[in-house]
Amino acid sequence: MAVIAFINVFQRGHINPTLPVVKKLVERGHRVIYYAFDYSKQEIEATGAEYRPTPILAQYQKTIRSPIDFISRLATTAYDLIRPISKELLLDNVDGIVYDSCCPWGRGVARATGVAAISSFTTFAFNKHVPSPDSIKYLWQARNFSIASLVDLSRYGLARYRLHESYGTPLTPFFGILGLSEDTNIVYTSRYFQPKHDTFNSGYHFVGSSLGARSSNTAFPVEKLRNKKVVYFSLGTSFNAQPEILHSAINAFRGTDWTLVLSTGDVNPEILGELPPNIIAERYVPQLEVLEYANVMVSHGGMNSVNEALWHNVPLVLCPMNADQPIVSKRVSDLGAGIILPVENLSSPSIRSFVETVYNTTSMKMAAEKIGSDLRNAGGASLAAEIIERKFAK
Repeated sequence: MAVIAFINVFQRGHINPTLPVVKKLVERGHRVIYYAFDYSKQEIEATGAEYRPTPILAQYQKTIRSPIDFISRLATTAYDLIRPISKELLLDNVDGIVYDSCCPWGRGVARATGVAAISSFTTFAFNKHVPSPDSIKYLWQARNFSIASLVDLSRYGLARYRLHESYGTPLTPFFGILGLSEDTNIVYTSRYFQPKHDTFNSGYHFVGSSLGARSSNTAFPVEKLRNKKVVYFSLGTSFNAQPEILHSAINAFRGTDWTLVLSTGDVNPEILGELPPNIIAERYVPQLEVLEYANVMVSHGGMNSVNEALWHNVPLVLCPMNADQPIVSKRVSDLGAGIILPVENLSSPSIRSFVETVYNTTSMKMAAEKIGSDLRNAGGASLAAEIIERKFAK
């Protein structure tokens, strides 16, 4: 039996794909310790793993101003967490660490303890041919040279210097902190879906989608979706805080033959007023169950949601805003499995028009089915668990 630690960032999309893997490792007799945040405690413990809190939630509850602001927070968090987590895991005699590719404190703990590590890519894998969202290429395209951005950059530089001084080695590249890699890397997508997959060596294992092992909203009226034309609308927390976007979606499908499932996230559905009978609005939607019935998904282009939609052969309308969303959305569009609706063009007519276009374009459905087949047959959670076992075998 091995003792394996998972160390992750706050975002739910980075945690979800790892849960089926953790469950399989526990079923095979391994002890798994999982460092994450309070909202994920129940789901992590349901896998049989031991949950340990990462007490920095307040940093992530603030609005992220820019990619530089985000990587600055990651580096500052790493400085605060590496030492206490390392002390705990040394007492646990941990055999291996699996850390998220956007988690510099995970890499720092591995270096500080001298324990073997695997990087877990719940986004695409990144290298010089596929730059990460915080690479010079994308930061330059953003051209955010405001005073606040310069302050964020100086904070990041200071945090990175403190990491170097405290732990004796550069734990991160100056840019590219969102794509940290090891000799062994697990990538939760298929080789076909990964851009420029032939530029990655054999240390990158493309295992496809890893679905399941998470809780569901059992009260959701899934039966209302049977034998209906269904569009699933979920744009992530960046948009969920904007009720006007939700109203645009409602008005796009009001009085039509579509059934709209609307994930409102932080917005209470009650403020949306009385809804037509063909529209279901819930704060928490059981995404995997809804995707079994969906004909089209409108998504912000987050990797987790896109992988899950394509796994279910569902083509997409994509409204990317930040992080890896533009990269993921472009890949979907390039492979013909969806189209991009720019955020600034979001309106009731545009939403309806783009959804109808995707629904009526047979080639998009076929492209989604091809990617979905690859995602389903790449090995999934079972292969990921086997890779981890081989790496950390005692």
